[in-house]
Amino acid sequence: MEFFTLIENNLTFAAIGAIFVATLPFAFKSGLIHYKERRQRIQTAGACITAAFQPELTAISQGNDDCGHTLDTAAFLRHEAAVMAHSKNLGFVKRRRLHKAWKELAYHSDKKYIPFYDTYADCGSLDKRAKLKPLAISRIQNLISSVS
Repeated sequence: MEFFTLIENNLTFAAIGAIFVATLPFAFKSGLIHYKERRQRIQTAGACITAAFQPELTAISQGNDDCGHTLDTAAFLRHEAAVMAHSKNLGFVKRRRLHKAWKELAYHSDKKYIPFYDTYADCGSLDKRAKLKPLAISRIQNLISSVS
């Protein structure tokens, strides 16, 4: 009862409350629009990163060539550009997973700033080449799954 008496006696409080209640649907709608736009940016970034890696994944999976012919310097530069350009649009967790998968795929474990695609190149041994192909495929698939 005292609450309603307070409102009746204080018109400014009532006006502010009415304005607040009237703007709630607009605030909710703008928040929903922001959420939908954010989801769209995340999906687009994931699709762009997947598209950057898909040709090499397909070539390695279906071809008989060594990984060194497919995972060359041009592919490394294109992949790195896609990861750096589109990772900023991902959510925090997906961004962390992407960067972890990218470091695992592309860099040496002991020297993180030396490109690791050279390791997938021709090693001279057929046994070693046979082991590198599934390793490269699984690492690329892991990277793609981190953004999808």
